[in-house]
Amino acid sequence: MQILADNFKITDIDKEGKLYTKVSRIYMQSPTISIALDYNTTLCKLQMGHAVEVRIFRGIHENIDCFYLAYGRIYSVEPRDNRVSITASFGGLLLIMDAPQEAVKGVGDKDDISLALTFIL
Repeated sequence: MQILADNFKITDIDKEGKLYTKVSRIYMQSPTISIALDYNTTLCKLQMGHAVEVRIFRGIHENIDCFYLAYGRIYSVEPRDNRVSITASFGGLLLIMDAPQEAVKGVGDKDDISLALTFIL
C-alpha cells in the first residue's frame, strides 16, 4: 500500500555539517511536505536543486522502479493540529517528515516501510 507520493525539490544538503564520510542529509520541500533524509552518497548522487519524486510504501517492496530504494521502520508518529511529524530509521539513516495528516493517513509506529526516490527530468 502506497502511503505517500509527491514531488520534492532538494533545498539543502548537510546544512548542519557532514558527520559521516558516506552519508549526507538532504532537505526536500514539496508545496505541503518537508523531509530531511539521510542517504548513502556512494549509492546515490544528489545535488541542490534536483527534483525528485518520493514514494513511501507500507511493507517491504523489492520491485520498485527507482534510483534509490531503502527499507526501514517508522518509530515516531506525532500528530499536532492538522499536521503530523513522522520519524523513521533505515538501518540508522533517518527520515524526518512534516506533512498534513490527510497526506499520510493510516501510518503507525513500528510500521515497516519502503522509500523510493526517482529523479524528475
